[in-house]
This record gives sequence, structure tokens and C-alpha cells, in this order.
Amino acid sequence: MKKKFLNIALLSITCFIVSGVISCDNTVDALDKRGAAFSVFGVINMSDPAPHFFRVDDLTKTLFEEDTPEIDARVYLKNITDDWERELSDSVVIYDGVYTHNFFSYDIEYGKQYEMNVERISTGERITGTWNTPSRANMEIILPEPERRTCYSTIDVSFYPILTANEIDLRITLPEGKIGYYTSDEYTLSGDTLTHSIQLINVLRFGYRLFSDPCMEFEMSASTMEFDVFHYGSNFFIDKNDWQQEGYISIGEFGAFYTDQQVIQYFE
Repeated sequence: MKKKFLNIALLSITCFIVSGVISCDNTVDALDKRGAAFSVFGVINMSDPAPHFFRVDDLTKTLFEEDTPEIDARVYLKNITDDWERELSDSVVIYDGVYTHNFFSYDIEYGKQYEMNVERISTGERITGTWNTPSRANMEIILPEPERRTCYSTIDVSFYPILTANEIDLRITLPEGKIGYYTSDEYTLSGDTLTHSIQLINVLRFGYRLFSDPCMEFEMSASTMEFDVFHYGSNFFIDKNDWQQEGYISIGEFGAFYTDQQVIQYFE
């Protein structure tokens, strides 16, 4: 399974939104000598309120200030599932003296397939790519009966409906913010239900590595556990070869995800 927690942290450095203001790193190749079209970047957190932004860079231009106030592009978003298409408006933000072009939409919904089209106004050259948003999945945590709970018990965490196993990344946080577990490759996928069976002692040994008896440390604490899930669209990391193109295109990280959390008390 691909580990995406680190990727999300890195992406937040590249492009982040705070109170409706976008700040983006402008480290795009200054000029592509092969006559490139556009670079497209869009990481949509469905848990955040709209609008959601897509940054578009013209790779036939340098990143000098005089080359960036305008962009020779129209951006269209098509909802393939519901069969509608809209042209997106541009939100221009100046970052380190460079004008960045951030097209936005209020219409991103769960469980849909979308098509993004970027068209060069002057030539009609167009790039096209499809991507999916994740469906809302139920998360169920199944614990042993209270009298049977020990540090060596197994906790089952199920998600449904799920299409593919790599849609889900799971993290468990122990008391005092200690990280106890990241999703491994050990799971079962039966129909549309994904289940991770987690032995608690492995979580505790990871989280309380400095203690010789992690069970005692856990039992003496509040014994609370936070289950955090990142649920990604089935094609979150889009490869540039998945895009139809009239000429070369550079694709950054692209796709949609949401976050969810449940908190349990293990020892009552």
C-alpha cells in the first residue's frame, strides 16, 4: 500500500489554503524547451469547505513577474457522473513576485467522476484528464468483549463500501499523542468491505518504544485510541500518461481525499 501521510504533509508545503488565501511554491521548471503545454496541480480535501482550487502553470512561459500576470488558458470541469460541464474562474494570487493562477470550483462532490480540461485560448490546444472523488465510507471498529480485552487482543477496523484497498490509510494515536500504527499491507477485501485486523500489542510496541512494558504504560494512561483515516479517490496519484494531450504536459499531484476519525476507550 502506498503511504500517503508524508505526501500530504509535503503537499501542504507546496500549496495550502488558509482562510480563503492560497499560498503556493512556484518551483516549476522555468521554461520547457519542448513546447510544453501546462502544469496542473490540484489536491482536493473533501473535508474542507469549498471552494476547491486547481493551480495551472503555463510551461511555455518563464516564472518572471512580467510573464505571469495573464495566462493563456481556459479551464473546464466536467462532472461525468451527472453529465454537466462548467468553466472555472481564475483566482490570481501573487507569491514571491509571481502571479499564480488558481481556478476554483464549488461543485466537487463525493463519489463522482470528473474530467478536467485545460485549453490554450490562442491555439485551441487542450489537455484532458479524468479523476474520481472518494465515496463516503462507513468505518466500524470491532473490539473484543470488555472482559476479554488484553494487550494481545485483536481489533478489527472495517470500511465499506470500498472499491480498492489502496484507497484507505489508517493511523492510530495513543494517549499523549504517541503514534502507534500506520496501515500495513495486511488486510482482507471481501466484496466492498475492507478489514484491517490489528493486534494491539504491535500498536503499543510501536508507540511506547522506550518502555519495557508497553501494556502497563497503556493501562496506566487514559487508554484512549484515536483512529484517523485518509480515504483517497481510486486514482489519487494521476500519472501524466493518463492524460490525453496535444503536445507535452507536466502533471503535479492531483486527486481528492477526505479525513475521518473515531475515538474509543479500550480499557473501561
